[in-house]
Amino acid sequence: MRRQDNRSCFQSPAMSPPPRMSSFCLLVLLVLLLLFLPPTFSQPTIILPITKFGLANRLRLLASGIILANEAGARLEVIWIPSTGCGASLDDLLDQASLPNDLFTLHEHSPDSAMYLEPVKALLDGPWEGKATTLHNINTDTVNNTLLIRNVGLHFRNILSISEYEVIVIKANGQFIINTMPCTTYYERKQIVYQRLISSLQPALQSDVTTVLAVLQAPQMFGIHFRSFDERHDWPVVAPQSGLLNKDGELTEGDASRAGQWNDVAPLSSFLTTMKTLHQTFPTALFFVASNSAMAKRTLVDAFPKGVVFTLNHAAAEGDLSSRSDVTAVQLALIDFVVLARAELIVHSFGSSFGEEAAAVEGVASVRVRVGGDIWGVDVSKTQCNNPQLIALRGGETIGETMGEKVCFVDGLGREVCQPKLEMEWCGVANERFGLKEVYSM
Repeated sequence: MRRQDNRSCFQSPAMSPPPRMSSFCLLVLLVLLLLFLPPTFSQPTIILPITKFGLANRLRLLASGIILANEAGARLEVIWIPSTGCGASLDDLLDQASLPNDLFTLHEHSPDSAMYLEPVKALLDGPWEGKATTLHNINTDTVNNTLLIRNVGLHFRNILSISEYEVIVIKANGQFIINTMPCTTYYERKQIVYQRLISSLQPALQSDVTTVLAVLQAPQMFGIHFRSFDERHDWPVVAPQSGLLNKDGELTEGDASRAGQWNDVAPLSSFLTTMKTLHQTFPTALFFVASNSAMAKRTLVDAFPKGVVFTLNHAAAEGDLSSRSDVTAVQLALIDFVVLARAELIVHSFGSSFGEEAAAVEGVASVRVRVGGDIWGVDVSKTQCNNPQLIALRGGETIGETMGEKVCFVDGLGREVCQPKLEMEWCGVANERFGLKEVYSM
């Protein structure tokens, strides 16, 4: 009589070939996997509400979402709601028919936009701990496995857990970068995203861009963006200078106690000085000036001979400053943005996202104007791409390192802000390429 074999499914008799796994053992294994492994979804959905900020901050947030979704293999659904800071819908700016359909799905004026927005708003107003919750599907009324992420800094958490959820709702206070992604990769992909978005401008806006660029044909074209303080939307937010190393290697200290306003940190006189230096170095160069201030544009145009400085006529709804809630004003701002992107060098207000993002479209050189010494813009050849936020977060070349000494200051809302201290050094490349001597880099 044959003795019953009580060995487990995963043991094999000594000195004999391993047996095939029985159907019963295979079933047990599958059940264990289902019980103890988190579920994965072939293509999760990322929902990105863009319901505040001005035009440039909205564009950089949209670009960040597209980069994240592409890296995670997720489908991106964008909820773009006009606000007082940006009164235009995305349909007012981009031609949805020509927009590449692999970038994102827009929920703006579609019949289901309200159905999307209401449950998402309810989630956004609730507690934020990054834990799983539920969201009713707008089409099937079923419950999805949903993750809420409140991203308040530049770094985005590791994306490995995204596949465990069917829906990820991101509430972001600005642009973000995946914490494991090199800055060079981020800016390369942002450049591709921006160029694809710009290729889908509304036809009337694209026609205006073409007309303006035809006028600006010259050996060099320099873009200027002056940001004027607008009390309707702004408060002192520009971080103070913590320290500069001049060309002789001497450390100079700035006022690091309080945040500044745009006009104080980067006054119009500083722009005029930089433009005159560029004009002396490049006598045949042309300038294109963008600004939310009609007065500032007139001042810069009149300071040079006729035919040297060009600008668009923005009809200000209230006094000198253009209205961000006006659709036409936002469309003109987008034309400014695209034309600036074609410049050889962009000179812009320190801390303003408009000029910084315009430079990212083509990866052109940029200078951030500020009292006490201008700052060289994003440069992929430098440590952490010369991005001060990334340097503060990551320190040196190695991702994950941080800087030690911190500097604290008070912003315009009375909040104390602390950040790692960054010392600047004289930037020789700005002098070599453009003849600008008072420019510093990280």
